[in-house]
Amino acid sequence: MIFYDSWLAKLILFGDYHTIMLFGGIFTKKKALSSPVIQHEKTHQIQFLEVMEVFQALFILADAILFIVGVPETTLVLMLVLTILVPPLMYYVVYGVEWLVSIIHWFFSKKKKDIVEANGKAYRNSAMEMEARFNERVKDYLLKRRPFAFIKYYGLI
Repeated sequence: MIFYDSWLAKLILFGDYHTIMLFGGIFTKKKALSSPVIQHEKTHQIQFLEVMEVFQALFILADAILFIVGVPETTLVLMLVLTILVPPLMYYVVYGVEWLVSIIHWFFSKKKKDIVEANGKAYRNSAMEMEARFNERVKDYLLKRRPFAFIKYYGLI
């Protein structure tokens, strides 16, 4: 779902940034979006779901193992709560860890230490951003896209 003229987007986005995908929703300051921007953000939606599903499956597997092993009921309840709360956050954890590694790389790879430039390069060189940006104008990309397509962009700079 796209939330146009969003108060949330106006609150959290700065500079030239006008649209963001948060927890599967697309929030924008604008009243309309171009097709490439929509496709870009929908690519992020799919990435979000893929990462969330992997971690959801891992948590469910851990829940099953803990149940079979016979841990106390309070531990099982805590794990079930974590199974619900943690997986939706993992897209942002994966994205954030990649950004952190990249910003450190870009900051220390230059003689002139410029954190703003390093941040811009880290953002643009994120695997998830590269997939979305490189394919935002590819006709029917979302229909042809393979699962976890963003993985092939890791390590590219």
